[in-house]
Amino acid sequence: MLPLAALVAWWPSYRVAPVTAIIVLLVPHGDAGPVQAAIERLIEITLGCAVALGVALAITPLRAHRLLSAAAADALTPMREQLLLLLAGITEPVHPAAVLALHDRIRSVIDRCVAAAGDAVRERTSYLTDAPDPDPLVRSLRRISHDLIMLARALQKPLPEPLSGRLASPGKRFGDAAGEFLTELGDALKRNGPVPTLVPLQRALSEYDDAISELRRDRLIVPLKAEDAERVFGTAFALQQLVRNLADLTERVGELAAHC
Repeated sequence: MLPLAALVAWWPSYRVAPVTAIIVLLVPHGDAGPVQAAIERLIEITLGCAVALGVALAITPLRAHRLLSAAAADALTPMREQLLLLLAGITEPVHPAAVLALHDRIRSVIDRCVAAAGDAVRERTSYLTDAPDPDPLVRSLRRISHDLIMLARALQKPLPEPLSGRLASPGKRFGDAAGEFLTELGDALKRNGPVPTLVPLQRALSEYDDAISELRRDRLIVPLKAEDAERVFGTAFALQQLVRNLADLTERVGELAAHC
């Protein structure tokens, strides 16, 4: 044991060596001596590692990436619910408790994505998979959650009339297009299928932007209080950022699906 103590003193990474030696010496091994017992134990560990590696490579490859896909799909459900709830706030009050509850659900599922992404990174560093880096997908989900927070702040109360009436229809069309897109994107994550097209959502955003331009042309924003004008433009900016980040998420989902 003295040589082992000296070894640990010089190289702390070998600090488990004395414990292993004590186990070999104290655990009964029948008629086998300590050296033979150590050799047998080494063979057992080697076989166990080989079996574990074989299982990891042949039976359960890409497990962490599958978990990440499932968690990301689960995150899109409360995001869709939150978006539809907030867009209804253009014309009518939204209950703050409902908004907060959905934010908590989104944050909880994103935490699951972070944990799965950490496992996926370890798979990549262990050369168990050539799947893409999972961190960009998690970052995209975080950005979308921030877009929803921005939208919630802009729509803490309904937009003033007559703007709310003019923006209600394009806002609803955007919500319908975004809800359908998020549903299809979630299905693509679950089934590793093709990602949906963003064209209907981009068209709906263009219609909303056109409605904002008409309000400015008709000079309906000029008489507003500064706070209300900021909320009108803040809502439009949040939707623009949302579509931009959904486009980025779509690319990440396509990359992940190609390797799962």
